Amino acid sequence: MFKENPQDNVYLRIEIETMSDLILALIENAVLQRKNMPPDAWENCWLAFARGRIQKSVELKTLFEANRHYCAKVLGDLIDELTGKKIPPPTRYRAFVASLGELFSRRGSHHFR
Repeated sequence: MFKENPQDNVYLRIEIETMSDLILALIENAVLQRKNMPPDAWENCWLAFARGRIQKSVELKTLFEANRHYCAKVLGDLIDELTGKKIPPPTRYRAFVASLGELFSRRGSHHFR
């Protein structure tokens, strides 16, 4: 379809970049407002939306990487986590369980005498 008129490719590219930019801005806004929304809204709506868009769209990831320095760090952290570039930090519960494991592994230490 676009092979016949190369100019159409330019317009399509502009549309794709514009929509990718808008979607990225929407996700960034949601990430910045995360603490102002109910946990269910974040987990089941916005995070699911972000995951779906970011994991499926090469254009969105490319746009983000090219403009990472203009975006909020929390957006970068989320995208790194969703694309597997960064392992998410442990939850408070997992951190607590890990600390208990360390504590109980020191049975011979002065803490248990």
